[in-house]
Amino acid sequence: MGIKGRGHLFNPKDLVMLYDSKSAKKKMHPAYKGPFIIVSLRGFYNKLYYLRQVNSIAILKSFYKDHLKPFKLQTSYLVTSYKQQLLTY
Repeated sequence: MGIKGRGHLFNPKDLVMLYDSKSAKKKMHPAYKGPFIIVSLRGFYNKLYYLRQVNSIAILKSFYKDHLKPFKLQTSYLVTSYKQQLLTY
């Protein structure tokens, strides 16, 4: 049921990062926020995604597929307790 976005297949319950245009314009700020969980696909050709935060708070706005990228946990440093919880989700 997923749709390809930037070469990736997104399905409900996938963890994704969301592009933040305001933060991306600033030096030394991350371009993406997250992780978020995909709740559903909507719109013409299912290009709009509804997201929620990891703590189950819904986000009322929908986001276009090109503003998302798959969430990948970084493995090059020590994992904090918060990120350990994401692994068990």
